[in-house]
Amino acid sequence: MKHLKTLLFPLLICSLFITSCKDTDKDPNPCDNAVTVLAADVSQYGYAHFIGDNLISSFAPSQVFYLAKNWNDFSSKVVPGKLYKLAFKEVACDWCGTGCFGDLDTTEKVGRCGTPVYKCIEIICLTEIIAQTSNNCFGINFAPEDFSHFFSRAIKPATITNHSLQTEAYFSGCSAEDPINFRLLISELPTQHPGDPLVFEAKVEEISNGFTCQAVFNKPVCFDLSTLPLYFTKNNIAIPDQVTIRFHYGNQEHDILYQPLK
Repeated sequence: MKHLKTLLFPLLICSLFITSCKDTDKDPNPCDNAVTVLAADVSQYGYAHFIGDNLISSFAPSQVFYLAKNWNDFSSKVVPGKLYKLAFKEVACDWCGTGCFGDLDTTEKVGRCGTPVYKCIEIICLTEIIAQTSNNCFGINFAPEDFSHFFSRAIKPATITNHSLQTEAYFSGCSAEDPINFRLLISELPTQHPGDPLVFEAKVEEISNGFTCQAVFNKPVCFDLSTLPLYFTKNNIAIPDQVTIRFHYGNQEHDILYQPLK
């Protein structure tokens, strides 16, 4: 019996040690719960430093405007129009306690109920989202008024990889090595019913290059789609999980499913 007690005592000590180690969890990293936001132009949005999606309810306003109390500690690192991962702690607003809705009366420091939703926060972590696209990709242009009058310079169907739309386009110039610039024209098609998937028509446009030669050449081109969320943000629309890009090439068109950057 004495030998049994001698054997059991070390085992009990080891068991208690292992149990105590399991119960000691690491402190959660607050940066793991970051949300995707768009850096706002303060001159345009007043008190908002960032704009994000409101995912609480489909009946709620589609966006949340964030006002950072410690903005001065981060302002030099933020560029309006870029996307960031933001981890924050919600704090009381000066004008209405725990949160704020709608426009502000800076004299009375009160908020009025309505949309959009404002939240006062302290920034904990802020990291810029770098889209995985080629630095050589051209940009996109939203909804030109005369979109239907443009003829797409693309000659092949497009593919999308890592938010980069790739195709082949033709241009007029003196040499295949001419420094030609393009842009992708984007226009949203009207939906027939509420809740229908969003469809965007897309055409490749050659930007006037000043060359007087009339020879025609082809070259592979790509376009950065990572700025498409700006369209939704500016129109107070929640960024959808998926949209359809109806790409025009030659006299044809084809649809590509695309998941916008969030």
